[in-house]
Amino acid sequence: MNEKMPGSTPDSAIEKKPKFIYIPYSHIDVKDLSDDSSGEASMANVVDENYNTIVNLVSPGYGHIEFKDLYFSTDRFSEEVLNKLASLEGVYLCDEKEEGQENIEVGKHQYDYVILDPRITHPKFGEQAKEANAKLFSAGKVMGIEVTIPELASQCELGNIDPQHTDNDINTAAIELARIIEMPEGDITFATIRPDLDSIGSMAVLTMREEGTEFNEDMLRRIDKIATSDKFANGDWPGIRNLPTIDNMYEESDSATDSETLAAIAAATGDFKVSVDKKVEWLREWIETGAEPEGYREQVSLNRLKLANALEDGQIKIEPATDNSYCVVESTHRAATSLGYTQAPVVVAMNPKFIFGESDPVKKFTISQFKDGYLDMKSLFQELNEMEEGWGGSPTIGGSPQGTSSILSVEDVVSVVKKHIISQKDISE
Repeated sequence: MNEKMPGSTPDSAIEKKPKFIYIPYSHIDVKDLSDDSSGEASMANVVDENYNTIVNLVSPGYGHIEFKDLYFSTDRFSEEVLNKLASLEGVYLCDEKEEGQENIEVGKHQYDYVILDPRITHPKFGEQAKEANAKLFSAGKVMGIEVTIPELASQCELGNIDPQHTDNDINTAAIELARIIEMPEGDITFATIRPDLDSIGSMAVLTMREEGTEFNEDMLRRIDKIATSDKFANGDWPGIRNLPTIDNMYEESDSATDSETLAAIAAATGDFKVSVDKKVEWLREWIETGAEPEGYREQVSLNRLKLANALEDGQIKIEPATDNSYCVVESTHRAATSLGYTQAPVVVAMNPKFIFGESDPVKKFTISQFKDGYLDMKSLFQELNEMEEGWGGSPTIGGSPQGTSSILSVEDVVSVVKKHIISQKDISE
């Protein structure tokens, strides 16, 4: 590995000018995308941790920014700008380029944390996604965490920690296995396609174990909170509950987005502008101390207020079945599923403008059940796949093909869901 010099402070001069400055994608702000099929950025900025622009980079050809760290020749920057760039956390100066993601030094080994691009079947970005993933797989030994796409999971040399989606074990979360599995040896890349509390938390737990961390009662309680949220291990559907209001924005819930305890750290983990390395660092600190990254508590509180207002104004459409066996939610809000669960144990959520990273908006369906036993998900997805290839998921949640708009209508999907409801009686009683 190239020896990299840590960034200097803004007031210090760089004694010997290196050839390159290495900038992780967490500091790259994509401002526009070209209209052609390449998906390459046509304009980007380098930003600091507060998202303030350090320097403009107006030039085509930077590649798939969201999944790629960048090297720039120092010749293109003035000494003043170079010093500002070098002062950014996680940015390095170096004399040689390296392929792949930056290595993070932990314990005896080096761990990398990456997000695989799931859009391998996308008509526009499919080949680009496969190429990006191939580079990651070729860089070293990979252990998957919730890699739910079989083609990608099969390339994880060290296996795939995915008890719910791959092994159909709804009673175990990945973060619980991360606490007890035999630690892999050597330098490892941990990869996921689902950057959520469970997958990123698993990376944090494995890193902590590598460093010899002893998990106290408070830390185990926080890990259990993530596990409970992820696997819906909160008993039977509790029945109809009140929707959020301006006066009462949170319900007692194990859902990450609805839980006042988890809402802020869940929002931080889901922030696509933040590098995976930083997310792992945040989850580790949260598990150890309960401390939340700055700004996200205020963000989720504002979002909950907007959610309550949107419900009041009718911007979010919620239509429960007459027997409360299922509920249809049409919304662009990420809390659609949890909102549906306030009305029924089975939710059909349709987001007309779902965005993955920097991709174009697509129509995305998500079908979920509060716990196994309300909907025959296996037969449901079999029938939906006959209508549109690419549907799938776990025993409790799944959806339409990733990265592309579904060709089915809400009525199409609901008609199939109704046939696979396990009980048609009024389960609200």
